Amino acid sequence: MDVIYIISIAAGGAFAALLLSALVYFLIVNAKNNERRRQLEKMYNDEHLAKMEYDVAEYDDETSRKLSGGSESQITIDDVLTDAVDKSDGIEEITGTYKPE
Repeated sequence: MDVIYIISIAAGGAFAALLLSALVYFLIVNAKNNERRRQLEKMYNDEHLAKMEYDVAEYDDETSRKLSGGSESQITIDDVLTDAVDKSDGIEEITGTYKPE
């Protein structure tokens, strides 16, 4: 057998092996992604989560006053920092008792 035929057979075999390994890798990754998608759908399509309310925020008096008053209803970081600097007069000591519920 000539050398060119041996090289051609070896290159064809290597190409077939790489193609087969890529196909097996694609199938394994696809199966894992399908399993993850199935688990996520099962978790988030639970009937107990149907009545859950999202985006619920409770405001304190100062925040609700700022949101309701004036033409500009969005609080900027400058407003928050200015209020914090104006109200702070040094280091505060926080005291209390932790009662986990």
